[in-house]
Amino acid sequence: MAPALPDLQAVVHVHQEAQASTTSPRRASAPVEPRRLAARACDACRARRRRCIFPLGPEEDGGDGSTRCIGCSRLGIGCNFAIPTRPRGPKRRRYEIDPRPGPPKDEIPCHCPPRTAVYSGASVDGIDTDDDAGAVLTPDHTSALGQSISPGSLSTFAYATDELCSRELFMAIIHDYVERVYPLCPVVHLPSFRRSLASNQDVHDTEQMLLLVALFTLTIGVLRSRIEDYRAMDPEAAARFPTRTSIITYASQMCLRLRPPDYWDEISHRKWAISYTLASASFEVGRMNQYRMFDSEAMQLARLLGFHLHATEYHGLNCIETQLRKKAFWLQFFSFAHSKVQPGRRRFHVTYLDNYVLRDVHFAALEPLDTPDENITENAVCPLAPDGTGPFTSVTAFIVNTRVFLEALRDSLFNAGCDCGYGRTNEEKLARLKALFQRYKYTLDALPSHMTQWGPSSIYDSGPSTPANSVSRTQAETTRANIHITHLWLQSFLLDQTDGIVQAMAAAGGGDEAWSAHQLASSWAEREDICRQLLHVLHNVDGVHLEPNGNSLTYKIRGVATSLLNCPSLIGESVSQRAAGYVREFTKVLAFLDLSEVMNTDGVDTWIDKDRKLGDGRPSAAAADAASAASFSTTSVP
Repeated sequence: MAPALPDLQAVVHVHQEAQASTTSPRRASAPVEPRRLAARACDACRARRRRCIFPLGPEEDGGDGSTRCIGCSRLGIGCNFAIPTRPRGPKRRRYEIDPRPGPPKDEIPCHCPPRTAVYSGASVDGIDTDDDAGAVLTPDHTSALGQSISPGSLSTFAYATDELCSRELFMAIIHDYVERVYPLCPVVHLPSFRRSLASNQDVHDTEQMLLLVALFTLTIGVLRSRIEDYRAMDPEAAARFPTRTSIITYASQMCLRLRPPDYWDEISHRKWAISYTLASASFEVGRMNQYRMFDSEAMQLARLLGFHLHATEYHGLNCIETQLRKKAFWLQFFSFAHSKVQPGRRRFHVTYLDNYVLRDVHFAALEPLDTPDENITENAVCPLAPDGTGPFTSVTAFIVNTRVFLEALRDSLFNAGCDCGYGRTNEEKLARLKALFQRYKYTLDALPSHMTQWGPSSIYDSGPSTPANSVSRTQAETTRANIHITHLWLQSFLLDQTDGIVQAMAAAGGGDEAWSAHQLASSWAEREDICRQLLHVLHNVDGVHLEPNGNSLTYKIRGVATSLLNCPSLIGESVSQRAAGYVREFTKVLAFLDLSEVMNTDGVDTWIDKDRKLGDGRPSAAAADAASAASFSTTSVP
């Protein structure tokens, strides 16, 4: 039964008197100090979900002069605002274009507005009750591959790329791609690319934004020495992504997430470039399963776009697109050639071209024009000098590299698995390989002096020292290392084939033991010469110029080094000692170059077939033999 109204009023009166008696003495004994409520709670108050109040009187500090809130002063801890917060209020539904005019077309904008929106959150009452506040650092949003950003925060970014890092850092990394990585991976037309950067085209063009993110991941993957500089430019991104693997994996998943439902309804060279660069970035950090999937995308797009078709089939394409697709064919061909040469890839790597398609490819017609991108427009190509010659540019180096690959692999690509009778006997194969090797050794004799093995010459010492000259030298040194190391690696590959045929003939009784021993000794002398030349190139090129070549360079060096393990025992002890010395030198070089964050298991089936069960009911791991198979050829020289 409810109490009567007078009784209820009496209860309320007694409660008010008790409350007044408990509060009045405290107010009399402790005068109220002037205080102000913070517009944003400090990290400690946010974690304790308390009001953050600062005194207006003498500063409360811990001896170092830093102002602290009352709560932090009572606890004796530091008062800081390091954890970012999400801004309150309505969320923006689309990105905004920076209205400021861009820089000149020949420059890449590297100074863009920071992500101030992410840090501008404020609490009305000092208690941040937002469920998503601080989500960047909460365990629910964290994984071994980096810390994600809460979905509610994504709409506050001025640029979609701010999900990865600040715009200033992002553009600095893209700038490094143009200056250091582009000569080896020319997937863009530089003048058009610079214009798109200056106009912030990625703000309203999703495909362009995905391309930038892909180039961002590739640059992060190959320029390992620049990581600390990148971390210093954006400490927040450094905290979210502690390793190269984490940021490359996150950016790759970001590219997949931002693909619209009709992404594959239209295909283009730019979409091929996205898949190709994402595959290359995954390869650099050793995520081989992810690499295989992106590489399969790139190969499928390359076939659909007809990169391998005769140049006469390029009708309907402007001059820029034609040049880009010719370069794209060779980039895809390089990957295809690696799958043929490297033993581990032959079993599991889906090939871009087969023997039948290869016979119809007109390689000479698919060679890019030897002219810089600045001389190519949509409607015309600026002519060369009247004498038909021009300077040795990064495009020239790219063309030389295509010829180096094709000359060494043409025979094995066309005749492997052929049953037509051509070159079928071991004697014919051996004679053809020996002739090819002798001819191939001198294919680079026509290079200019600054591109030779013993370069660079004094060509760089003449003229004023300008940033443009410095970039040109960096690019020349990078491509010089790539050309000569590839050339020596493929020479070693030809010797491997020659030795294999000699041993097969000896096993089949096609030659006596003295003949086979003489052939192997002659081949070993060539191997020693290749090792000396390779070590000379490696010690003659600075590490900063070797770095953009990425893990492909380490694979080539390792391929030459592993051939030394097959040293014939009958040649002599001095030869074995020299071989051991070469191996030690290559070990030192690989220890410097191979900075993979995980063991690179290319050639080892590391995926798990969940539907195939073992006898004990566990899923069958296709990589059950990974420990034994991932030996010398997949890690480093012991």
